[in-house]
Amino acid sequence: MMSLYRITCGLLLLSSIAIHVFINFYCGERLTSTSNEFQNDLYCSHWYVSSVKVRKMFIIVAECQKKPIIFKAGSIVPITLRSFVTAVQAAVSYFNLLLALAKQMDKKYK
Repeated sequence: MMSLYRITCGLLLLSSIAIHVFINFYCGERLTSTSNEFQNDLYCSHWYVSSVKVRKMFIIVAECQKKPIIFKAGSIVPITLRSFVTAVQAAVSYFNLLLALAKQMDKKYK
């Protein structure tokens, strides 16, 4: 039988890992949304009343901002809050599956 100490340590470890992963995904989400806000602010600014040199720089930056900046983990998974929620849902589903299998195996061998 598991002791209260081992259960507490396991829950603390699991929650600290979840918080660490959440912070990374939250920062990725904020960077992506800030990039989109910057693109919108750049478009709404009065760049057309600036000097020719500044207008050219604005055009170059605007062209670079056409493609949205999306951070990815391993060049596969976008680092967004939606991806975090999907990962947590999958982990809970796998845990429930393993728990059900363990209970079934326990009944079978008793």
